[in-house]
Parts: sequence; C-alpha cells; structure tokens
Amino acid sequence: MRDLMMITVLVVIGLMSSGCAGKFRGGDMSSHMFNKYEQTEEGLVTETSYTEVAVSRFERLDSDDDDNVTRAESTESRFAQFMPGIMEHWFEKNDINSDDVVEKPEMSTTTAKEFIAMDTNKDDLLSKEEMKSYRKGELFDAMDSDGDGVLTRAEFQSSKSPFETR
Repeated sequence: MRDLMMITVLVVIGLMSSGCAGKFRGGDMSSHMFNKYEQTEEGLVTETSYTEVAVSRFERLDSDDDDNVTRAESTESRFAQFMPGIMEHWFEKNDINSDDVVEKPEMSTTTAKEFIAMDTNKDDLLSKEEMKSYRKGELFDAMDSDGDGVLTRAEFQSSKSPFETR
C-alpha cells in the first residue's frame, strides 16, 4: 500500500511538471508561475526579478503593513485557503528564528538561499527547468507533514493539490 501511495504521489508530481495536469487558465501551472517573473531576452529569471516577486508576495501576506507576517496572517491568507499545507511550509521555511513571525529580513535571507539552491548551473540565472525541478521537491516536502521522507495516505489526502476541484 505504501508503494502505491508513493507511485501516486510521483505520478501527480510528474503530471504537474509536464503540464498534463494542473491546467491553469490555458497553460500549465509551472508556466503560469514562471511567467510571473520578469525574464531576460533568453527567457531566464534574474535574482533581482526572483526577489521582487518574493517581496510582492510577502507584502500581500502582510495584511497590517508592519513588515512582518504573523502565523495568523499566513493562515488567514487567500493562498492558505487554497493550499494550507504549502502555506504552512512557506511559513516554517521563512521563520528562521522560530518566533512565529516572518520578518522581512528573514524572508530575504531565505529567498537568496533558495535562488542559489535553484541555480544548479551557477550562471546567476534561473531557467524554467531549474525552477520546476526545485519546486517539485518543495511540493513533496510540503505534503510530507512529519518530514520522514514518506507520504502516508493521511498526509496525501490532507494536502490540497493545485489541480483539485473545489
């Protein structure tokens, strides 16, 4: 049964990355997400563009404009209503000092480290493929609520996927 669950998760992640599932307003989810970033003529994302999008997301979460995102602000966000597991993963990843508040400098530190981790060819630019590869692992981590590297049926069923109907 565990093998079946793991195969199901891998198929879901594979479908998301290939664009066969997760259709989003006429395109696949990964293309939609990648197109949020300003790109070079070669279709690559700079660290500046990546950071600008992260700051914009942070500011949307910061409902009281105090340059901090509290756990309450994150769980009450529109995104958390759609994908609570991924929002929780974002919060835990960015709350570096574990004080239940993500401060803008914490988010900036995490964003810089994330860019470096995604830039596998170390050219200081992100391709769509580099970003997709990193995000697939991040999706799995967000669904794996106990962090043991295995998705149980309960973890899989409690995580809402981006192509799940409401």
